Amino acid sequence: MASSARRFLSGKDLLAAQLTALREGLTSIAEADLTLEQIYRGLDARSVFTDQASFHEQLGRLLKYLSGIVEEWQMHGGGFWDDEQTVRVGDLPKRRVLLGPATDDFGPNAADPMGRVEWIVPGELPNAHYSRTPGLWSH
Repeated sequence: MASSARRFLSGKDLLAAQLTALREGLTSIAEADLTLEQIYRGLDARSVFTDQASFHEQLGRLLKYLSGIVEEWQMHGGGFWDDEQTVRVGDLPKRRVLLGPATDDFGPNAADPMGRVEWIVPGELPNAHYSRTPGLWSH
């Protein structure tokens, strides 16, 4: 484990650059969570995919994972400031697990469902092209 990750998990205060990275990373996670929630709710309104149930299930797993991280950050994120850190990353169970081995958390809860979604969409929407840039899908 890299020394920066060990510092995140230890009881030590984070460095200013680590706090910035933490805030930026969690802002990105919150934005992804909101986007996925919109897609998820849109799927409830209309059927787009032949394999709607599988797509809905995988997206739901990913959304549950991200929403848990976002909720924890909303409750405790105010404790991370440059001049005073009243909360430690190690005190936040979802964050602690996120920074641990991918096989224990990120893989089954985020990467696997996202991989299934990435596999379903091109099969169902042959003209859709996936990009790992903002906007995700294009025609």
